[in-house]
Amino acid sequence: MAEQLSALLSWADGPSVDLQVLPFSLGAVAVHSDPFTLLTFRDSQPVMYANDPGGGRLFREPETVGAAVDNYDRLRANALGPDDSRDFIRAVREECEA
Repeated sequence: MAEQLSALLSWADGPSVDLQVLPFSLGAVAVHSDPFTLLTFRDSQPVMYANDPGGGRLFREPETVGAAVDNYDRLRANALGPDDSRDFIRAVREECEA
């Protein structure tokens, strides 16, 4: 696990990665959705990719994607900031190595 945490820290140092941790100690966030991937582009509206019983699917409907964006924003607002998240991961990694 320590190696996995080190890999996360390496990725978090990259220019296009914002890593945020939502630790259990912060409580549950009122987001009720299945896992999804939000794809954003410079010159077009965001698109959501999610799995459903029929397999993976792209969603382009503004209402559906908007709900996913709201959920994503709520998660980020409740998570630790990027610097605090890196500190949290370092502390957990040190516990694993002890």
